[in-house]
Amino acid sequence: MHSKKLLNRLEPVKKINKVDEEIYESNKNMIDINNKVVKKTNEVAKDEI
Repeated sequence: MHSKKLLNRLEPVKKINKVDEEIYESNKNMIDINNKVVKKTNEVAKDEI
């Protein structure tokens, strides 16, 4: 009984961690995309000069 109660209390924490992971992943993807854009912009800028 006691351990079940404890597990129930951990459930919301697990959910929060999962959401954090998803946010982290999506931020990482956005950073990757931004880096690619910056790289491309720099290449184009070099060609323009």
